Amino acid sequence: MNNFDSTVSELKNIAKSVEETLYIGYFSIFDAFIMEKEIINYQKSKSQPPISFFTTEESVEHSLADLALNKLDCAYINHYGSYDIPQADLYEYMPVYSNEMVLGISKQNKLSEKEYLDEDDLVGQTLCYYSIENSDFMRKTFAATVDEKIRNYQIERVSSIEQLMTSTALNQSIAYIPRGLIDQIMQPDPEIVYRHFRSKQKNQKYSMQLIYLKTNKSKALKSFVQSIKNFNLQK
Repeated sequence: MNNFDSTVSELKNIAKSVEETLYIGYFSIFDAFIMEKEIINYQKSKSQPPISFFTTEESVEHSLADLALNKLDCAYINHYGSYDIPQADLYEYMPVYSNEMVLGISKQNKLSEKEYLDEDDLVGQTLCYYSIENSDFMRKTFAATVDEKIRNYQIERVSSIEQLMTSTALNQSIAYIPRGLIDQIMQPDPEIVYRHFRSKQKNQKYSMQLIYLKTNKSKALKSFVQSIKNFNLQK
C-alpha cells in the first residue's frame, strides 16, 4: 500500500512536469548517501535536461527485477564478495565509490582488543548486515567472504541501521560496516570499534556501483551518468 501511495504521488508530479523523469533504486542508507550527493550535484550544476528524480529503497533482488521490467532506470548496489547477478551481461556497471568493509565490534567483546580479525575469530559469533528487505543476495554476498570450512557462525539480517548499531554496541552481534560511509551518516558510537577482516577467501574492498540496462535509451539516464562521471573527476 505504501508503494501504491508513492506511485500515485509520483504520477501526479509527472503530470504537472515537463521535465525528464528518472527512477532510481537503492538498497541501503549507505548508497543513498552517495545517490543524494550525485542528484544534488546534477541539480546544482543545472545540467540538461532538467530531471525529476524518483527514488525507492529496496533489496538488490527487487532492484534487479525492476530494472529488467523497466520500472527502474538505474540502481545503486554494492559489489562485495559474491556477485552473482542473473544475465549480468545485460547491464552496465559504473563504480561511484570504493573503500573497505570492516567489522564493527562492541568494546565488551574481547575481540575488540585485536588489531584485525580472521575467520577463526568468527567461530561462535553472529554476523549481522543491514537490509530493509529479506535479501538472499546480500546474505550470500557476505557469506562468500568467509572460509567455507568454517561453519560455526551465523549471518543474519537486521532491518534498520539503528538496530544494527544497537545490537553491535550491546555485544549481541558483529556488524559488517562499509568504511568511509558509516562516518558520514551516523555519529560515532563510543561503544563500538572497527577492525579489519583478513579473510582467506576475499579481500575486503567494496565498490558502490550504479547499474542500468545497456538497452536503456533514456536521455535523463544518459545525462545523469555523464554528470556522475564529471562529478567524480572533480573530486
